[in-house]
Amino acid sequence: MKELQTALGLVASEAGICIVPASAQFRTDIQYRLVADEGATSPIILAHRLNDDGWYIDLIKNLIQEMYAEKPPWLNFEHNAIPHGLFARNRE
Repeated sequence: MKELQTALGLVASEAGICIVPASAQFRTDIQYRLVADEGATSPIILAHRLNDDGWYIDLIKNLIQEMYAEKPPWLNFEHNAIPHGLFARNRE
């Protein structure tokens, strides 16, 4: 995250450009543009300590594989829909 903040700081100071995921578009002093290539990809790199055989390494690998699988089930609408009335406020 620190590197992303540095990169966005350079963009804000007009000293660079940066490709970021939609979830990182939170600064109001930067103009964001969509990448026109729908097939654009970005590598995911997992680094861990040499000879670290902790259970969490395999867990993280499996989570990443599921997250980036083609059409994972959790991307379906029913998994992401906000229940009706959840954010409704009493306006009386």
